[in-house]
Amino acid sequence: MLRSQIFKTKHLTTDLLCFEGGQSLKPQKNTESDKVYFILEGKARFTVGRTTREQPAGTLILVKAGQEHGIINLADQRLIIMVFFAKLPPENQKKK
Repeated sequence: MLRSQIFKTKHLTTDLLCFEGGQSLKPQKNTESDKVYFILEGKARFTVGRTTREQPAGTLILVKAGQEHGIINLADQRLIIMVFFAKLPPENQKKK
């Protein structure tokens, strides 16, 4: 999987994720920010919490801070996803 930062400001980061056939993003949790994933091209098996769904291009997926999530490209063609996230203010961050 290739991850490339598109831009970063004081309040927002946007990355582009590119997966070749069979590549994945292992399940992970990000406690500091909500994330919005937008599938630009391809089809993904997206897991958020206990829910797993196959999602086509044009789908937006919200992952709230602290939710486990993972992505798998099930197809042979490339999967391209744009992800947007902003660090939560300190009062909304979960204690470590």
